Amino acid sequence: MTSRMWMAAILAMAAAGAGCSTPATTNAGAPTCMSGSVIKYDPATGKPYCAPAGADTGGLDSAPGEDSGSGADVPAQDLVGPKADTTLDATAPKDAAADVVKSDPFQCPPETPNAALGKHGTKCTQNSDCMYGVCVAGAPLAGYNQDIKFCTKNCNCPTAAANCYADDTDMNNTYKCVIEKTKIGGNPGRDGSKPTVNMCARVCQKDADCLAWNPDMPNCLKVSNKFVSVPSGVCGILQP
Repeated sequence: MTSRMWMAAILAMAAAGAGCSTPATTNAGAPTCMSGSVIKYDPATGKPYCAPAGADTGGLDSAPGEDSGSGADVPAQDLVGPKADTTLDATAPKDAAADVVKSDPFQCPPETPNAALGKHGTKCTQNSDCMYGVCVAGAPLAGYNQDIKFCTKNCNCPTAAANCYADDTDMNNTYKCVIEKTKIGGNPGRDGSKPTVNMCARVCQKDADCLAWNPDMPNCLKVSNKFVSVPSGVCGILQP
């Protein structure tokens, strides 16, 4: 074939190609998903990912902001991102799920302790003074005297953290559980409208131990009284 013939052939091929469109460019960052999966895009980052196709199951999210199916997001079930609250948010932004605030500081389980705050049996004026966020007034251990407030926690929850000995620091700083007596059990201070409470108290050997710990509860109770059942030797107020 002569050079003239080669040139004619090349021009013919170029002319034929001029009427054809090139394939559409695909997203270079998109993954190749297996059968049964579809490409979805993270609304937070815009990045693509593979997710199961089909109806939303309402289960845990497979990526931020998306459920495992094609339905609407369920924020409280996210694997990443907002979770359902268990305590009140301290600052904005709030989580997507509704806040849950304890109405009763004796509600189970006990709060996560702050060891820098008041120990069991020490004086307090409000919940924030105490390591477990529980400052009680008028407790049976104090003979229901509303003027006496002290730190404690509920020791009747089904968790290891509820045990009073979990807060022992050394042999000289130990705690035991005190049980409020019921009205049927002979407790004249009970009206029966609320459940009885179990609370942690400071272990003692003598009254002087309690007087030094909290002058408002100066007695080392070594036997139960009409209000409470006590293990031997806890700080409180002596009652008949």
